Amino acid sequence: MSFGTAVAGLVLEYLVWTTDWWRPETITGTRVGIEDIILGITNGGLGAVLYEIVFGKRARALRKDSIVRRFFKKKRWLLWAPLFVSVIVGSTIFWILGWHSFWATILSCLMGTGVVLLLRRDLFPGAVFGGLSMVLVALPVYELLVFFFPGVVEQFWLLDNLSGFLIWGIPIEDLGFYFAAGAFLAPFYEFLFEKRLINLPNSNP
Repeated sequence: MSFGTAVAGLVLEYLVWTTDWWRPETITGTRVGIEDIILGITNGGLGAVLYEIVFGKRARALRKDSIVRRFFKKKRWLLWAPLFVSVIVGSTIFWILGWHSFWATILSCLMGTGVVLLLRRDLFPGAVFGGLSMVLVALPVYELLVFFFPGVVEQFWLLDNLSGFLIWGIPIEDLGFYFAAGAFLAPFYEFLFEKRLINLPNSNP
């Protein structure tokens, strides 16, 4: 998940987000940099496992005789349907309709999540709490950034293209992004690799 989001993040950062959302400086002075790789790796890894860590869950393979395994055995292509739908929706909204990259990103993530939950309703709690967990992790990171680098939001974010509504100095669009991304990433690993979440065994004697 970390590798996938790192690659996707680089592409989206270069082609989409830096056009109308934000334009941060990089160590290399290029449009995208090593910072984007690090951000993609951390976002992907955290988004995939935060719900499991917080709620003491562990991913286990579905039983071979389960209804879900039998269903996807005949329709393997459906395992990639959430990602396919997400890409199509985001691309259409941004490049064809010309909407802001915020809406393209949010709606593509939510549509991808919708496909996951349509086919695997058991992953609904992971999607909801995955989104909330990502927001709760992002909040202190942003607050530290704003505290140590006053004016960083005004300098790097293209606020004229955004709503201008800030929560504790953070653009509300960014918090929306983390919720939508977390809601998509949290259940996607279990969905794609046909796993289910179980409670960790109690370690107490």
